Amino acid sequence: MHAHGAHLSCPRIVKGAYEVSQDEYIGNVMARFPEEERNGKTARSARLMTRNLGVVRQHLGRPLTSPAVAGGGMVGERNEASLEVILELTEKAIKQCLAETGVGPRDISAIFLCSVTYWGSPGIISHLIKPCGFNPDVDKTELGSVACAGGATAYAKAFDYIAAYPDRRVLVVAAERLSTIIHGDDTDPMDVTYGGTFGDTAGVSVVSGYRAGDRELVKRLGPGMVITNRQEYVMPDTLKFYHSQLDKRGKGFGSDKRAPDATAEIIPEVRAWMESQGIPDPEWVVLHPGSKRILQVMAKGFGVDPGRNGMLRHSFDSLEDANKGSVGVMDAQSLTHKDPPAHGAPGLMCGVGPGVNFVTLTGFFSHG
Repeated sequence: MHAHGAHLSCPRIVKGAYEVSQDEYIGNVMARFPEEERNGKTARSARLMTRNLGVVRQHLGRPLTSPAVAGGGMVGERNEASLEVILELTEKAIKQCLAETGVGPRDISAIFLCSVTYWGSPGIISHLIKPCGFNPDVDKTELGSVACAGGATAYAKAFDYIAAYPDRRVLVVAAERLSTIIHGDDTDPMDVTYGGTFGDTAGVSVVSGYRAGDRELVKRLGPGMVITNRQEYVMPDTLKFYHSQLDKRGKGFGSDKRAPDATAEIIPEVRAWMESQGIPDPEWVVLHPGSKRILQVMAKGFGVDPGRNGMLRHSFDSLEDANKGSVGVMDAQSLTHKDPPAHGAPGLMCGVGPGVNFVTLTGFFSHG
């Protein structure tokens, strides 16, 4: 076992206040079609693709029918709503996380925050300094384009920071209002499917330097994953496999049908890296819950049981509550804490997003 690394506290996850069942979402979509077209090819494809996601419900920061979601608001209104929702969820998650770990806001030396659903200046962290009580000179890093790989990327950057400053505390924050991609006039099956994929969520974790046998740290902050290594990998020639676009209606999102297969091509590179570093095969995994298909592709690549009740059970559980974008891997991590691996068990966390960008964190689980 490594003598040092970065300890991740159990993330505090806060979801949007408005729960929307898949049936309610699909009903909203079907109302966009004339009655005579609701059993036509386009409407049937939209229903089938959405039901195949593995999503049971979505949590939204604003009601489904509000202008900032399916009610027809334009880009400016949607962007302002994104900032409002992100700040609501994030401030709550930060305060709860700090209270649970016993870490004061002025004990935090750096904040790594990822969000792809708000554009504006000043950045999100600046809005949080005063209400959350952080030091004005806290180091600030905002990751604004990594999307679904965001949580894992922020952890990777926090790991690097802790390697340089092992006695400091870092806050990793992921926050998304992905319901901004739902538009009330969307009828294309791909647009409808992505509208039914995502939810609005914030996740926060305290990252600290870890030394072998540091029972006092784990006693204070609780059991957690200890990162001892990390890798980022971009698959060549996959820039258009996942992509977002912006028009007067606001953000949209799409993908190429080959996108999940790119993940299958990346994993052999990741496994080769693990072997070169002497990293053991995982006994637990925390994988980005993008969709059932993506989870199954990653499970096959890593040689683990792709079933609903195997090593991926926490990622499947998270997916039922929607793909949370950059927060997704943190949500699966939080569920892993409720059903933790054995002390010292080696494992890995992976995030995948547009690029196609794959981020791998390896280490072990510590109970103290």
